[in-house]
Amino acid sequence: MGACFSDVKGGQMEVGGAQQQTMNSGGVSTTTGGAAHNDAVDFFLRTKGLNALFTQIELSLSASKLLDRDIVSKSDPIAVVYIKKRDGALEELGRTEVIMNSLEPAWIEKINVAYQFEIVQQLVFHVYDVDTRYHNLHVKTLKLKDQEFLGEASCAISEIVTKQSQSLTLNLHNKNGQRGLKNLGTLTVHAEETVASRNAVEITFRCSHLDNKDLFSKDPFLRISRIVESGGSVPICKTEVVNNNLNPIWKPVSLTMQQFGSKDNPLVIECFDFNSDGNHVLIGKLQKSVADLEKLQKEKIGANFIFPPSRNRAHDKVLKGQLFVDGFCEKKLYSFLDYISSGFELNFMVAVDFTASNGNPRNPDSLHYIDPTGRLNAYQQAIMEVGEVIQFYDSDRRFPAWGFGGRTYDGSISHCFNLNGGASGFEVEGLEGIMAAYASALRNVALAGPTLFGQVINTAAEIAGRSLSQDSSKYFVLLIITDGVLTDLQETKDALVMASDLPLSILIVGVGGADFKQMEILDADNGHRLESSTGRIATRDIVQFVPMRDVHGGHISIVQSLLEELPGQFLTYMRSKDIKPHTVNLTQAPVQDHPIVVGLVKNFRERERERERERERGMGACFSDVKGGQMAVGGALQQKAMNSGGVSTTTGGAAHNDAVDFFLRTKGLNALFTQIELSLSASKLLDRDIVSKSDPIAVVYIKKRDGSLEELGRTEVIMNSLEPAWIEKINVAYQFEIVQQLVFHVYDVDTRYHNLHVKTLKLKDQEFLGEASCAISEIVTKQSRSLTLNLHNKNGQRGLKNLGTLTVHAEETVASRNAVEITFRCSHLDNKDLFSKSDPFLRISRIVESGGSVPICKTDVVNNNLNPIWKPVCLTMQQFGSKVLKGQLFVDGFCEKKLYSFLDYISSGFELNFMVAVDFTASNGNPRNPDSLHYIDPTGRLNAYQQAIMEVGEVIQFYDSDRRFPAWGFGGRTYDGSISHCFNLNGGASGFEVEGVEGIMAAYASALRNVALAGPTLFGQDGVLTDLQETKDALVMASDLPLSILIVGVGGADFKQMEILDADNGHRLESSTGRIATRDIVQFVPMRDVHGGQISIVQSLLEELPGQFLTYMRSRDIKPHTVNLPQAPFQDHPV
Repeated sequence: MGACFSDVKGGQMEVGGAQQQTMNSGGVSTTTGGAAHNDAVDFFLRTKGLNALFTQIELSLSASKLLDRDIVSKSDPIAVVYIKKRDGALEELGRTEVIMNSLEPAWIEKINVAYQFEIVQQLVFHVYDVDTRYHNLHVKTLKLKDQEFLGEASCAISEIVTKQSQSLTLNLHNKNGQRGLKNLGTLTVHAEETVASRNAVEITFRCSHLDNKDLFSKDPFLRISRIVESGGSVPICKTEVVNNNLNPIWKPVSLTMQQFGSKDNPLVIECFDFNSDGNHVLIGKLQKSVADLEKLQKEKIGANFIFPPSRNRAHDKVLKGQLFVDGFCEKKLYSFLDYISSGFELNFMVAVDFTASNGNPRNPDSLHYIDPTGRLNAYQQAIMEVGEVIQFYDSDRRFPAWGFGGRTYDGSISHCFNLNGGASGFEVEGLEGIMAAYASALRNVALAGPTLFGQVINTAAEIAGRSLSQDSSKYFVLLIITDGVLTDLQETKDALVMASDLPLSILIVGVGGADFKQMEILDADNGHRLESSTGRIATRDIVQFVPMRDVHGGHISIVQSLLEELPGQFLTYMRSKDIKPHTVNLTQAPVQDHPIVVGLVKNFRERERERERERERGMGACFSDVKGGQMAVGGALQQKAMNSGGVSTTTGGAAHNDAVDFFLRTKGLNALFTQIELSLSASKLLDRDIVSKSDPIAVVYIKKRDGSLEELGRTEVIMNSLEPAWIEKINVAYQFEIVQQLVFHVYDVDTRYHNLHVKTLKLKDQEFLGEASCAISEIVTKQSRSLTLNLHNKNGQRGLKNLGTLTVHAEETVASRNAVEITFRCSHLDNKDLFSKSDPFLRISRIVESGGSVPICKTDVVNNNLNPIWKPVCLTMQQFGSKVLKGQLFVDGFCEKKLYSFLDYISSGFELNFMVAVDFTASNGNPRNPDSLHYIDPTGRLNAYQQAIMEVGEVIQFYDSDRRFPAWGFGGRTYDGSISHCFNLNGGASGFEVEGVEGIMAAYASALRNVALAGPTLFGQDGVLTDLQETKDALVMASDLPLSILIVGVGGADFKQMEILDADNGHRLESSTGRIATRDIVQFVPMRDVHGGQISIVQSLLEELPGQFLTYMRSRDIKPHTVNLPQAPFQDHPV
C-alpha cells in the first residue's frame, strides 16, 4: 500500500485501497511455445546458474533390498544426487534425509533439478549408510567419505520423464560399475514437473440486510483471510469501504491462487463497519472455500453471517445479514513478463527541465553542471539509471527526447523542443544519444521558464495514441526530470486525465531541493484518481513520482522507487482493454486448462446432480478485527499480486530478453532457494499519538554476515491501530543451510508523511515503537509456522514499559496461478448500527489442517446496506488450495480445460521419432583431405557432421522407443552412378532405417567411402540453397504434419537463406501458391556461431522443439493418452 491517512476519507481509502498496486508483477515465464528471442529471460536465468529452457523437476527417491551394513540393526540410508557436468565432474544437487533402520527406504526429501530438453543430463545417485556417530549432524554437513557406501546408479533425466509412470528403477552397483557377487539392491527415481499457475479468481461480493453498527453512518467493508495451522488467520485481501449502505455492493476482488492455495481451503470472510478511529466493528463473519463461493454464485443464494460467541452467549449467533456472490470468474492473470516475452515493448521517452531555477550550467552548484571528471549530475543520473533498465524493452532503442522551459535555437521559449536540436526528428540513438543530445542542448539552449508539463505530456500522448492504430503491442514510458514547482498544475492534470486512456506511463524524478507537493498530487498514491477541469476522472493512475533526495536519503535506488508501479500500470492498461499476450506459453494451463482440474470436472458433474439437495445447505464463517482505515481493508492486494511472481521456466522456446533479468534482479529474486512469505501482526503496541492511536508500519531486515542490516521490505501503514494485522507480505529466500537472522522494526508514521509511498519514508523521521528479532528457522520449525516475539528497545533492553508483541507467520509460496472470480452478495444481514444500517464487508480465509484459518481476501465495504452486493473477488489456487466443492455453491457457465505440458505427452507414451539427412555436395571438400567438412579423423575427433549427429541424437534417442532412425543423404552420386537428392545412408535399396545413433554414425562413414560428393545443393547445410522456393513449398505443406525440422549449418557459407526458413522473425513461410504455413516447424543454427558463443549445439538447436510439438498437439486437440499429473487434481491441490 502506498500511503496512509489520518482523516475519515483518508482512512476509508486506506482500508480498501491500493488494490491495483497488488497486481504489479510478473514472474518469469519461459515456455513451451514459440516465443521470439528474449534476452532477458536467458540472461536472468543464466546469471542465476540456470538456463531459460528448462522445466523444474522434483525427484522422489526410494530404494529396495539395500545391503545391510549394521550388525545389530539395519542400515541408516541416505541418498545423494549429482549431475554430471560436461567435463565429467559431479555437481551435487541435494541429499535426502536419513531413514533409520531401513533396507526399504522411501525418502521424503525431494531433489529439485532444472530439466533441459536440449541436453543430456546425466544423474548419478549414491546411497550411503550413515554411521551412528553422525546421526545428530545435519545431512548437509555429513562427510560422505566417513559413511559406508551402499551403491551407485546413474541415468539421464530423459530416461525418467519419458516413462509413462515417470518412474525408473535402477540397479545399484559398486562405484567402479561392477556389481560383483552381491546384489546391492535397487533405486527407484520418480520425477514430477513442478507446475506453476497463473490463475486467479475475480469475485464480486454483495451483502444484504447487514446489521447497523454505527450511530450516524454504516460503512461496511470485507476482509478475507487465510487460516494457518495454528488456528489463527492471515489477512490476504480487503475490499473498499462502501459508505452509508447496509446492502453494499463492492468492486470486484481479485485473488490469486498463491493467496488462497486451493479452491477447497476454507477462507474466513469478515464483514466490518468502518470507523475512522480504527476501531472497526465486526458485523459478522463466515467461513467459505473458494469452491463454496463459486457455488453461491451458481445457486444465486446467500450465506448468512454469524456472530461469534460472547460472555452472554455460548454459541454462534446466526445473523439476518447475508453474503452474496454476484460474480465469480476464473481467469488467467498474465504477468508482465508474459507480455514482454511475447513481443510487447516499452518505448522510452525523456523530457528534461531547462528552466532557470536549475542554475547556470557552468557553475558547479548547478543541477545541470557537467562535471569534467565524469561524475554524473542529477539529470544524467536519472536518465542513465532509468534508461539502463527500460532500454532492454525497446527493440530499436530509438528514444524520443525533449526539453522544456528553455530558450531554444530560434530565441523563443519552448515547452517542448527536440533535445537533439533537430527541427523535425525528435528521436536519438540509445542512451548515449540522449546523453549526447542533453550535453549539446546545454551548450545551445538558454535556461528560462516557467515550468510547464502540459505540452510535453500531450506530445507523448499523441505518439501513444497514434500507435493504437498501428500496433497494440507498444506501451510508452515518459520520463520527466524536473527541479521546480509546476506553473500549469491544472493543465497538467487535464493532460494526464486524457492520457490515462492511452498506453502510457509517466515517471517523474524531482531533483534539487524544491517543494514537490504538487508532484505528489499527480502521483495518485493516496487512492484519489486525478480529476480534470471538466470533472472527468482518470481511468487509471499513470504517474509515478520520486524526489531524488528522498531516494538517496533512504538508501534505495532511483530505479527501484520510480519503476515499482510501472508493471502494474502496464497490466492495468492491458487488462482494461482486454489485450492479451500475442503468444502466451505457460508452464501450465490457465485455470480451465490446468492438469490438476481433472477431479474438478468430475466433481462439477456430480454436484450438478446434487444441486437440489444442496440448495438449502448453508455454511458459516468467522471474522477478525481490522485495524486501519477503509482503504486498509481492501489492502494492497492487487498491486502485490501483479508485482511478483516466481520464476517460471519451461521447455519451450523463449529466447533472449535482457529486460526480464533487470526486472527480476531489481525485485531481489533468485532461482535457487525456497521462497517464504512472511505475514505480520502486532498486539498492544505503544500509543505514540495524543488524539488518536498510532499508525504503525513494520520494516523487515535480514542480518548479513558482517552484522549490517539489509532491508527486505515494508508493510503498509495501518491507521489508528494498536493491534495491526498487515496485509502486505514480506518475501524472503529461505536457505536451510545457513542461519538467517531477521530483524523487525515497528514505527508510528507521522501524519506529515501519510501521502508518501512507504518505500520513500525516511524511518529516522518516524516514531520508533519497538524491535524484535529471530532466525527464519525458528519460525518454520514451529508446527504453526508462527512465532510471537516481544518488542523491545533498539538496544535490546525492554525497560519499564511493555512495548507489545509482534507475531510472524511464514508460508512457503506455492507455485500455482489457478484462480476463480467470485461475485458475493448478502441478504438480510443483522443490523449492527444503532440508528442506520451496517456497512458490511467480507473477509475470506482458508482453513488449514489444524482447524485454524488464514485470511486471504477481503471485499470492499458496502455502506448502509444489509443486502450488500460486492464487486467480484478473484481467488487463486494458491490461496484456496483445491476446488472440491462443498455446501451450496453452484456456478453458471463454469468451464475449465486442461493445458497439457510437453512432459504430460511424453510421459503418456508420445514419442519423438528422430530422422537425419546429411549433405553430400562437393562444396564440403574431398573427404580424404583434413580440411574437408567430411574428413574422418583417425584420432577419433568428430567432424562437424558427426558432432551434430551425436549431440542432437543423444538427446532425442531417449524419446524414441525402438531407436530405429531413418537416415538419408542428399546431393551425392550414389552406388548406381546417378546424383540423388535423397538416398538411403545405409546403402540399402529400400530400408532407410538404422539402429541407434551408432548406426547413423556407421552408415555415414560407410556412405563417405561409397558415395561421391556432387551437387547441386537442393537442400544443404554447407552452402546456399538451389531450391529455396521448392523448399518453402515443402515446409508449408509439412507445417500441417507432426514434424519439426532442425537444420545445422556447418562451414563458412552465408546462411541467410536458412534464417528465412527459420521463421524467428515472426513471419510464417509462404508457398509459391500463396499458402501460409500453419506453424513454424524449422529451427536453424550455424555451428560456427554456437561454438563462438561457447554454448551447445543442442541447446541452440532444440530450444523451439517442445513448443513446436505442443503447438501441433493443441492445434489438433490431441490429448495425452494417460496423463500422469505432477500433483493432485485441482480440487485436491495441497495448500
